[in-house]
Amino acid sequence: CLEGELVCDNDLGRRDAPLARQLVAAGFGSLALAPLSGADGSVAGVLLAVRRGTPLQSGDCEFLAQLARHVALATHHAALYARLQHSYDELRGAQQRMLEQERLRAIGQMASGIAHDINNALAPALLHADALLEHDGALGESVRSRLDAIRRGIEAVAATVARLRELYRPA
Repeated sequence: CLEGELVCDNDLGRRDAPLARQLVAAGFGSLALAPLSGADGSVAGVLLAVRRGTPLQSGDCEFLAQLARHVALATHHAALYARLQHSYDELRGAQQRMLEQERLRAIGQMASGIAHDINNALAPALLHADALLEHDGALGESVRSRLDAIRRGIEAVAATVARLRELYRPA
């Protein structure tokens, strides 16, 4: 049977094998073994049928052989389905990862645009504050202190924007 052949035996009592002795002890006299052959012809399993009393007929053995072919085919289809399901799950995971990467890329582009706009808005204010502090000697200490506070605030915002750029910089 392990070589792919149907085995029918109606006289288990004459066999000196552990399985045959156990079946005879349990009251069985006939046995049929049908191979569950894979698509490549290898034996993936064995279908066993035993009978008490009346011997197995050729029709019984043929039925078992047909049943074994159907069981082997169903097993093969179940394995194919499992592999297909696994492939589908992997594909779905890859699609999810691609969508997440695309979403992160879009967020990065948006953040880059916002950072650019913030820097463009801050640049003139910083230039004017620096120019006033450097070239206008008539400014009082109170005004100079306020302009310096404005300049430090602008530089702090620019530093924050620079740190944000590090988050979305392409690898």
